[in-house]
Amino acid sequence: FVQIDSRYLKQLKQILTWPQSIGFIGGRSNSSLYFVGYQEDNLLYLDPHKPQAVAAHPTEMTSYFNSPLKHMHVS
Repeated sequence: FVQIDSRYLKQLKQILTWPQSIGFIGGRSNSSLYFVGYQEDNLLYLDPHKPQAVAAHPTEMTSYFNSPLKHMHVS
């Protein structure tokens, strides 16, 4: 279970709005999450622990996506 200190929420949400932001990873070993955005009071994230097959050709774009996108309430 990942908990985010409420003191940092405003700044983390602001960073996710920057055009140059690619998100951030938070948590601890084997329980970290890759946060990619937010919607209202929910942080959107991917689980970086789910391996994917390597694309044999650049046109195989489905291998670059991890679905479904998950969310958690900031509290």
